[in-house]
Amino acid sequence: WTLGMNTSDSNATISISNTTGSYVKIGRQVTATIYSGSLNISAAGSGSIRLTGLPFASAGGLQSYAVPSFGHTDCFTNAADGYVPINNSYVLVTNQGTVANNTYRAGSPRYMMMTVTYFTNE
Repeated sequence: WTLGMNTSDSNATISISNTTGSYVKIGRQVTATIYSGSLNISAAGSGSIRLTGLPFASAGGLQSYAVPSFGHTDCFTNAADGYVPINNSYVLVTNQGTVANNTYRAGSPRYMMMTVTYFTNE
């Protein structure tokens, strides 16, 4: 799958050295992993952070909210949590322990490593 990084208002400017992630799909369960390599965040933008391009849309229903795991990540202003909104193919990044929107940290090099397991209808 191909990682895209933006904000809900599309004002972030980010150059990513590696946009290729891997995934495994068994039945309806998908595990997607990405290591961004070096990021250059020249404009942090505003609005909610979206990590786009997951290989399948998540399933509908309240049981479908999936929570990602972040590691070796310094591209966000605050420690990151998040979730995959139902019927979508992106991760919405929040501040750890809250549902408040996180923000990008401008600069270079920045990094992000993420894994998320979720269910799809496909």
